[in-house]
Amino acid sequence: MKYNFLLWPKGYTQWEKVKLVSTKPRSQVPVYIENEQSRSIIYDYIRGILNKTKTQLTFNDEVEFICGCLLPEAITHGISELQGLSWQEAEDVFLQGPIYHASEVEEFNRRIAREMKNLPNKNLDDL
Repeated sequence: MKYNFLLWPKGYTQWEKVKLVSTKPRSQVPVYIENEQSRSIIYDYIRGILNKTKTQLTFNDEVEFICGCLLPEAITHGISELQGLSWQEAEDVFLQGPIYHASEVEEFNRRIAREMKNLPNKNLDDL
């Protein structure tokens, strides 16, 4: 994944920009949008804006660009606005991922254990 442009928050120095640029593709984005319908609405909205905007930007995969660049930027902006944080603080919150209460983690672990018990004995290759 390589783009010929980047979106920078106001106030970033050249050194900070260099630190943020990575040649490795991001394989994981923290999930803040929990249901498929909400993700679809946000994706379609961002895609509509991207398609309406006249730009010289080029990218090979629209889905990858939206999900790997614009969606994380939108979520970071939302965190910044909703929580009253600076852009850098919001980015740190975003990269840490959503915070779950201990009871949510325990419930999730119980559900996984229950589902694992219900699975017939299979090789991992079969999954």
